[in-house]
Amino acid sequence: MGLFDKAFKDMISKASETITKAKESEEFDAALKEAKNIFGSAKDALNDLAKKGGETLSSVTHAESATAEAPAPYVPYEEAGDSADPSGFSWGAVMPDEPNQYNYGGPWQEYFASVFAECFPAYTVTRERTERGMIYTFLTGGRKALCVEVMDDRSEANSFRKKCRAEGTPYVRFYHNHDGWWNTKEYVYVRVREALEG
Repeated sequence: MGLFDKAFKDMISKASETITKAKESEEFDAALKEAKNIFGSAKDALNDLAKKGGETLSSVTHAESATAEAPAPYVPYEEAGDSADPSGFSWGAVMPDEPNQYNYGGPWQEYFASVFAECFPAYTVTRERTERGMIYTFLTGGRKALCVEVMDDRSEANSFRKKCRAEGTPYVRFYHNHDGWWNTKEYVYVRVREALEG
C-alpha cells in the first residue's frame, strides 16, 4: 500500500498547487483543465500500478457510454475455430490452448475482471476483496443482477451463497486455485451467462 499512498499524496499535492494557481490567476478555466489532467494521469498511474503489483482496485466499472463504439460480440472459443479439440471445457491434466486463467499473463483477479468486461459489457461490475477471494457484483439499472464469488478452494463455501439466496440474487462460484481447473474464458462466460439468464 505504500506505493498507492505515495501516488495519492503526489496527486493531492499537484491538485493543491493547481487550485492555488487558479485562485491567484484570471485563467481559472485553464487551471481547472490542468487539474482534470492531473487527476486523469493519477488515475492511469494508479491503475497501472495496481496491475503491475498484483493489487486490485476496489471497484471496476464496465458500462458503455452512449457515444462509445460498441465492442465486438464475444465469439465462444469453439465457434472461433482456434482448436479442433478443446480441453474438456475447463478441466483436465494439461492446460488447454484456449484462453484461461493461467495463460492470461496477469493475476487471477484481473483475468476474471477482463472476461466480465469483454463478455458482459452491458453490466457494471464492481469487485470487493474478501478474506476468501473476490466478489464481483453485476449491476444493471442500479440493481444487483448477479454475484460471482471467486475463492480459495479451501474456503468455507456456503455463507455468501446463502446470503445471496436469501436476498434473491443469483450466485456463481469459481475457485482460483483448484487443481486441474483452468477457468477457461468459455467456461466462465457460459456459467455467468446461464446465471444471468436463469
